[in-house]
Amino acid sequence: MKTISVFFLLLYAKWTVEASINTEGFERGEVSFQCSHSFATKNHKYFCKDPCTANTDILATVKSGERVKSERIILVDLGNGVFTVTFSQLQLSDSGRYWCAVDRPGFDTFTAVYLTVKEAVTTPAIPELSPTWTIISNSTQSTPGMDTSMVTNVTSAPNSTSGVEQNINTGTVWSSLSTRRLPTQNCAHQHLCPQQLNVA
Repeated sequence: MKTISVFFLLLYAKWTVEASINTEGFERGEVSFQCSHSFATKNHKYFCKDPCTANTDILATVKSGERVKSERIILVDLGNGVFTVTFSQLQLSDSGRYWCAVDRPGFDTFTAVYLTVKEAVTTPAIPELSPTWTIISNSTQSTPGMDTSMVTNVTSAPNSTSGVEQNINTGTVWSSLSTRRLPTQNCAHQHLCPQQLNVA
């Protein structure tokens, strides 16, 4: 008698709990998986969070051959005992155990689902480089003590000599004038002193 009781207990355990499902995803992403149950073509299916012992634990319920959406969860029944679960907009707090279940007379059957939500990996943004323009202006800078009254800018110009073209490149030619003053004689009378001469 004890052997028969153990046999029925094992059969009941196999009937009510199917193989488990392990799935993982990243936060703000989604996961999708299928739950398969034997002899459940016309039965209603539902998806619930652990411990799945009360109606408040049920997240979504779907009829055979239909599709239903409940907040972040979508259930699609394929009509052959298999239904698809899509869990979107995942959060780190969603990690844990859930159950795919089939509504049956007497005892429902369940498949455990272990969901792991990982932290999203963000890639640092590369700053966009804008082109840099450098403006070079031809400015004339005077040197202290230099007379810049005569400044000649000579540009490059082709010069043909004996049939051979030459390019003469010159820069800025500075012309500096210095002033020298002759020594002044000591004269008793200014009109007898020689005139001061400016020599270039």
